[in-house]
Amino acid sequence: MKNPTYDADEMERRLTADAMAPLDGTTKGIPSRLSGNFDDVGRQELSLLDGDLPFPVAVLRQSALDQNRAWMRSFLASTGVKIAPHGKTPMAPALAQMQMQDGAWGITAATAQQAAIFAAFGIRRIILANQVVGAENIRVVIEDLLEKYEDLELSCLVDSASGAQLLADAIRSRGVIPHRPLRVLIEVGAVGGRTGARGAEAALSLARFVASLPELALSGVEAYEGVFGDHSPDARTALARNMVEEVAALAHVAAAEGLFADGPIVVTAGGTEFFDLAARALSAGIAGREVVPVIRSGCYLTHDHLSFARMFERMLDRDPSLSKLGPGLTPALEVWAAVQSQPEPGLAFATMGKRDVSYDVEMPVPTHWFRPGRDQAPIAVPEGVSVLRLNDQHAFLRVPDPSPFELGDLLGFGVSHVCTTFDKWRSVLLVDDQYRVTRAIRTYF
Repeated sequence: MKNPTYDADEMERRLTADAMAPLDGTTKGIPSRLSGNFDDVGRQELSLLDGDLPFPVAVLRQSALDQNRAWMRSFLASTGVKIAPHGKTPMAPALAQMQMQDGAWGITAATAQQAAIFAAFGIRRIILANQVVGAENIRVVIEDLLEKYEDLELSCLVDSASGAQLLADAIRSRGVIPHRPLRVLIEVGAVGGRTGARGAEAALSLARFVASLPELALSGVEAYEGVFGDHSPDARTALARNMVEEVAALAHVAAAEGLFADGPIVVTAGGTEFFDLAARALSAGIAGREVVPVIRSGCYLTHDHLSFARMFERMLDRDPSLSKLGPGLTPALEVWAAVQSQPEPGLAFATMGKRDVSYDVEMPVPTHWFRPGRDQAPIAVPEGVSVLRLNDQHAFLRVPDPSPFELGDLLGFGVSHVCTTFDKWRSVLLVDDQYRVTRAIRTYF
């Protein structure tokens, strides 16, 4: 039996093969003049600041990744919880490998296809944190995951009896009762929120129903507590705390009734905003049963410059002891563009738009400025510079009059939603603190 968390050898083999994919001049952010393969990119002595890259370009700073990995390792050690980071954030197996090497309990996926990608790269414990419906999605779960990988521990969510019955019927239609039933977690939801059973009574009733189905194994309880975005920060915190406490309470009641299958009971919540609350609420044991508390933050690794940065500050305010874990989370992902036009006073344009950077939460924020031939390193962007709006390939910039910029100046932008920045790139470049490229990291969106 292989490592229940991930097959390190298989992951290394797949990543090596992945890096051997040939460069063909069509990958955004990688110079079209390069030949060879993706593994060669880090050996070309490319420098963002020396003008070696096309703009826009997305980069990850290695030092920031290292800092964030260290902080999360300290958090997990201090709280005793496990982490199955949400892989849909970067959809980059190379980053998942870093997380598994740090001791991640597993990886979380949002779709059956994402789960299949991570399984192919050697991940052997996956939470598919979603309802599985649709004939092809269910087929992927049964054939491409459970049947293909005998050592795969896969769990998915159910929030209704009809959803559970749909899965059970699909398994039964194959003509045999599986030797290992599909593991499912009851999803706890909130009125007006996302998916999930509404209320403790409905969730417990569903747990009883799932326990009666031989094709399914009730393995735990799950919630995503970041669904209260329309409320104030204080109200959102209170609602999130209540939700994760509901997860823990349901696990205790269901265990008392003997509804869970054999093996550890998984209790899991904790998006990027409230994983501290989840860690505290889910850590209580259940007499006579092994309980595995799992948080699922997907954005800790890269963090961001705006929304997650504010969330982290609120987390430190809630629990000042977290400041003792060392330097906190810091932004790793940046998108760089060049100033291309200044057609009128107070307005400039940069070579970056909706196809390159997230805009669904907030506009990107200019953080770094570099003038080729003048600067030795990036400096802070002057006050009064902001992104007004984005077109497909243009960023409208508000600038002082007179403008401090010249055409060809480089600007580095921070983002407010790393998930919807990553999905705009087939490859993100890893850079050192001098913005020298050390590796090309491929994504699988």
